[in-house]
Amino acid sequence: MPEIGSHRPLPATAAWLLPFLVLGFLTSACQSTPERKLEKEGFTLIYRNQSSAGSEIAEMRLDHPVKISEEELTNHLLSLRYEESSLLGKKRYVFSTRDMHEFSALLTKALNRASAKHIVHFSVESSKGIVEGDVFASGNKLHWRFHAVQGMEFSNSSFPGYRGSPWRLLLRKGQKYQVTAKLLGDQTQENWIIADLTLPEKDRRLTQETPTARNPASAAGAPDRATLEKKLKALKQFREKGLIDERDYQRKKKELLDGML
Repeated sequence: MPEIGSHRPLPATAAWLLPFLVLGFLTSACQSTPERKLEKEGFTLIYRNQSSAGSEIAEMRLDHPVKISEEELTNHLLSLRYEESSLLGKKRYVFSTRDMHEFSALLTKALNRASAKHIVHFSVESSKGIVEGDVFASGNKLHWRFHAVQGMEFSNSSFPGYRGSPWRLLLRKGQKYQVTAKLLGDQTQENWIIADLTLPEKDRRLTQETPTARNPASAAGAPDRATLEKKLKALKQFREKGLIDERDYQRKKKELLDGML
């Protein structure tokens, strides 16, 4: 009979399994962390757990939150282009100017407030199909990994030099592809671009745009009441979801109201 207060040793099998059970519990707890999600008129934004984004990203050290301005991020969005793999495939922009201006400010805020263990996942419904991908910072670089462009899903081939995807991203100065070591040799991931936080050149669409071109409503006069109410409602939702703080909310609210008067 063991003495009161004494501890009976664990069986050998249980003692051997204990570290793995603890590791499994911790892993499960990390993966179950709630992911914040925001949906707005064809645009979905999610803070996704780093551990659920694939082994390559899970092993990276994220430089979050990201210190990037809206103008710098806008230049990134405008610079992203892709090329269709067909014989007569064309070179096109990933984002239209109109789509980009709808969510550039929101995406900037998301990166500015991203945690050390989350990446930003986005989905944009354009007129030609869904654009879906992830963006995060690591090694003082901004990473753009796309899963689909204009409704066309990307497919990486395991054979070097063989392109089995309907499209690939195009590089510009300050950008390069992610390269992954494989058994058959290094694989260049042409749906994943690594770029300097501040690109060395501004996209021509950014430098040529005028306030009238960026906001057609400004050329036609002040927005109508329905449009104003819609924007104020969206702005309030951003504050409630923690995507903007009280100061930014009040500043933008004042701008909208002043534009109506």
